[in-house]
Amino acid sequence: MSAIDASRPTSAYREMEASVELSPLKTPPAVDGAAPDQELLTLNMGPHHPATHGVLRLLVTLEGEVVRDLKPIIGYVHTGIEKTAEDKAYWKAIPVVERMDYLAYFFNAYAFCGATETLLDL
Repeated sequence: MSAIDASRPTSAYREMEASVELSPLKTPPAVDGAAPDQELLTLNMGPHHPATHGVLRLLVTLEGEVVRDLKPIIGYVHTGIEKTAEDKAYWKAIPVVERMDYLAYFFNAYAFCGATETLLDL
């Protein structure tokens, strides 16, 4: 039994989902009259890009392989840490502060403890 039976009529769904083969263009299409080496390409890098670990989105504008503009867009991991920690004793806020960055949790705790000790004159 073959996958395609020529004697059976095809449904509209089968016609809509049929594969289409495209041949390469003889000449590249012109984009608004710009030369290919002068075209700007805008890319979104993050927040799910492996280099950003979900904490940051970068809007990158490229001209060829050269970065022409970069706009960081922050706030993707805001979890209300300040509000969560404000009613806790300072030693109970350490785990909250450590969860701000899963890769460098010790440094956040170290900075928080150092700032707390400085404020309390310890």
